[in-house]
Amino acid sequence: MEGIRPDIRVINLSLLGVDWYIEQARAATNASAAIPMTLTTEQYRGENRNYVMFFDNGKVPQDRFYNLKEVIAFLGDDSPNAKVPCNPARA
Repeated sequence: MEGIRPDIRVINLSLLGVDWYIEQARAATNASAAIPMTLTTEQYRGENRNYVMFFDNGKVPQDRFYNLKEVIAFLGDDSPNAKVPCNPARA
């Protein structure tokens, strides 16, 4: 929207999974404010969280909806309680 609406941005969702694009979105450009992101740079840069495996341990109710902010916060959680050990024989 350059030259017409410098206060807004168009976000390409296909590129939103790439660290350099996220960092560009986090910075203010023209008259547009920075886009707030939940995960820190260290949590997504490089090979971090390229994919997240789902493991049903039976403790999370499957019959309810979850707030997206809660899900993203869980995905960014580095505590041992949020991790499942990887079995190298099955990886």
